[in-house]
Amino acid sequence: MTSNTPVPSSTPPEPTRRAHIGPYVLESLTTGMYGEPRHTIREYVQNAFDAIEAARDSETLQKDEGLVVITVDKTKNSISIKDNGSGIRSENAWSTLSAIGASAKERSERAGFRGIGRLAGLAYCDKLKFITKHRTDVRETTISFDCVRLRKEMDPAERSQTDIQTLLTETVKDTYRTVPESEKALHYTEVVLEGVDLAPDEMKDIEKLSSYLSQTAPVKFYPKLWSHEQEIANYAAEFGKPIKTIDLIVRQMDFADPGDPDPEGEISTKEFEIFKPYRNHHTPKGKKEPVAVSGVTLLADESGENKWWGWIGDMPTVATLNDTDAAGLRVRSKNIQIDGTDIMERLFAESRVSYARFNKWFIGEFHILSDDVVPNARRDGFEENDAWRGVQGEFVPILLGLTKRTYKASKVRNERYKRFKRSADAITDTVETRLTLPAGVDGGNDQSLLLHIDEIYLEISAEISKDITNDEDTRALKLMLAAVNESRRRLHRQLAARAGSDVIRERTGTEERILRVVWSVMQEMIDPVLYKEARHEIERRLAL
Repeated sequence: MTSNTPVPSSTPPEPTRRAHIGPYVLESLTTGMYGEPRHTIREYVQNAFDAIEAARDSETLQKDEGLVVITVDKTKNSISIKDNGSGIRSENAWSTLSAIGASAKERSERAGFRGIGRLAGLAYCDKLKFITKHRTDVRETTISFDCVRLRKEMDPAERSQTDIQTLLTETVKDTYRTVPESEKALHYTEVVLEGVDLAPDEMKDIEKLSSYLSQTAPVKFYPKLWSHEQEIANYAAEFGKPIKTIDLIVRQMDFADPGDPDPEGEISTKEFEIFKPYRNHHTPKGKKEPVAVSGVTLLADESGENKWWGWIGDMPTVATLNDTDAAGLRVRSKNIQIDGTDIMERLFAESRVSYARFNKWFIGEFHILSDDVVPNARRDGFEENDAWRGVQGEFVPILLGLTKRTYKASKVRNERYKRFKRSADAITDTVETRLTLPAGVDGGNDQSLLLHIDEIYLEISAEISKDITNDEDTRALKLMLAAVNESRRRLHRQLAARAGSDVIRERTGTEERILRVVWSVMQEMIDPVLYKEARHEIERRLAL
């Protein structure tokens, strides 16, 4: 008899396969991504810049419009970054803002395109909120991240097995608000970091934050203090990619009396607009007076491919600039600074390691135009590909030319080094002769000789501290300094032996440092003749 009952298969059905991605990956893409905490704010400013550009493209904003306001609110323990860009349509807000590593932005058109920067704030706050409205919407959307729960799940000590999709579903919430008639035409996105106890001071100190943003953000030159903006703008426009900027305001809100944080108390507000740090005058180290930026030298790649363009301020090469916000040639992509000055310092050093310091003698920017030169995920450099290697190869000879110009301007200093060497040798010979004189023979005025030795010592010390010599010259100056110091010590010892140790003694290291500061300040601030007389009298009274 034949049975119609189906025989069960010996092979079990294929299981549903789904890759498990744990929360530690999220840690790498957020808290582990940015070494400098203020990069978090830069990422949100960058996203605001992109939203403003989208609003300009749709003519929601005019080309010269676009505002970002950063508020450090100490009364609410929060930091917010709000723009008047295009905003995100309500139906797209959750999928857009909860996505990781996904972005609809065109890399060639927008500064951000990887879709990970928006989560940078997870490391520093209790709750991360995105509040947004598109101009066509009648409601405002808020997407909130529970950062406390997310950080706990990302902690390896927790050994969490929750996959990322489940974790985000549980920790990301969306809420909505119907806007009144008066707000229907508005468009914006506001990022709010609530509960920022974990944020370091540089994120909450508006002076430190403003200094950082003046260098990194796509802001304008200061119109009253920089005279070369139009020339630079015209040059950029020749490449078909004008410099795009935003208006950026940093605001701080605090209790009028910080010692009495009464929720009902008076709140003080201070704010200022951020501009690029370049000025018509900058002061080099070792100089009392600033030097003028007489113009700008404009540069571009000579291949005709429009891979980059740049400008360098025309100013006499004197020494490292005191203004650290402006000093150094910088590299920018979409008008956002990539890293600090490290890129150009490394390229200066390709000719010779000690040349890296020369970058801080100059001011200027190199703007990347090529879409093939791509900032890396951390924006502390570029992806190492042939396009970036080629651009670096074009930068190096330009920097070498600057180095040669620097050394040419240093010829006068080299003559001064020769004079120092002659003086040091003469002092050594004079002291040697004085020490070998027979007892009772008058060798001259010992105190006057000591004064002369100290003057030479101070001159050589000041030259070294100016940071205007190469390594070889610095070593030579330090050898001169050691010879002069040894001559002074030997003369002191002999004077002490002749007059008695309780009358004349060798100074301690601390005393030496104090006296050098005193002599240096006096030499800078008073007439040379008066300086010598005053110093001689001080030494006489102190029995030095």
